[in-house]
Amino acid sequence: MVNKYYYVGVANKYASIQEAVDALIIDSQYTSFTDQVEIVITDGIYGRFEIPASSLLPTSLNRLVIRGENKDKVIIDGGESQVASYGIKIGQNNPYITLENIEIRNFYIGVFVDTGSDYCVINSCLIKTCVNAAIFARFNDYFSVYNSILLDGDFGIVGQNIKNISIVNN
Repeated sequence: MVNKYYYVGVANKYASIQEAVDALIIDSQYTSFTDQVEIVITDGIYGRFEIPASSLLPTSLNRLVIRGENKDKVIIDGGESQVASYGIKIGQNNPYITLENIEIRNFYIGVFVDTGSDYCVINSCLIKTCVNAAIFARFNDYFSVYNSILLDGDFGIVGQNIKNISIVNN
């Protein structure tokens, strides 16, 4: 059974964001969401995470929201070497995912949204010191970035074969 909330942080059930994602995948058993599900991240510094290809089935009415509990206090950090390829990877065919109130820093690519992960939204995020691109999205029907700040990389947003993209108040 899928919980509505998965809490991440020192005093919570999941110490890492990846642990919460993995638990959600097991709980959902590859069935469509019947409620909105949130992974709520408490203040702190975390490592990168990935949603594997075709592992979750949010819907237009019941999204997956991965959000920092307090804006500017949840950080996903790749470290000084910037060797890690991405901070957050949304694998193929994982639609209707929202990332919100998260700082992502020190990666090659901050957020990577792969093929068929349509209707993903990045809202109120700070993505900085990513060597190549803050955000890279490819082969999606719809993709949106709202109210976010992208700093100190070669490229801000790279979209490859995106049918409709919204970039507002960045």
